[in-house]
Amino acid sequence: MTHSQVPPGAPISARLASRIGPEVFASILAVAVLVAAILVFQLARGSGPPSAAVVPPGPTTPAASASAVPTPAAPTPTPLTTATPDSATARAVLQLVDELLVNRSDLAAATTARRPSAQDIADRLRAVNATLVNLAQPLADLQRDPVAADIARRSLAISDATREAVTETQRASITNVAAYKAGGEKVVTIMEQLVDIRAELVAIAGSPPPG
Repeated sequence: MTHSQVPPGAPISARLASRIGPEVFASILAVAVLVAAILVFQLARGSGPPSAAVVPPGPTTPAASASAVPTPAAPTPTPLTTATPDSATARAVLQLVDELLVNRSDLAAATTARRPSAQDIADRLRAVNATLVNLAQPLADLQRDPVAADIARRSLAISDATREAVTETQRASITNVAAYKAGGEKVVTIMEQLVDIRAELVAIAGSPPPG
């Protein structure tokens, strides 16, 4: 194969083609063009917007079924308990309080008489004292009733004060009318508190005992 003469000032491609032959030079040039095209294509792909990364689906947790969750049961309402007073005991105390109020009226009449009698006053005081003795046990029973315990305690305090005044009066000589009159009046004043006690007992007992 003969090489054509190339002028000294010819381009390098012309000089290279004259040395290796036109066919080989064309093949090399085609390969270069192909490589350049591939590089341009790769650069064009790399400069585009990044594709979103695909995250592989993880294990899915099944949603809890509404029917599978136990519903807490509604609390059962506790019935309100109302204490019931001991009406029978309250009626027994009420009956004795009524007797004491009658005793008080009799004693008041004896102390306010035109000519008071120490013996008459002493008799009324003994009646008061006897009723107080009968009242002691029903009052003790009523104190165990939570509804009527307070009124029972107050009634007991009046009973004790009345008994003390009666005993103090009885210490005087039966001939000392003034002492019996003063003592009887004191007892009448103390027993006046039983009027309010009676009203409270009627509310607890429900109705006054039959006369």
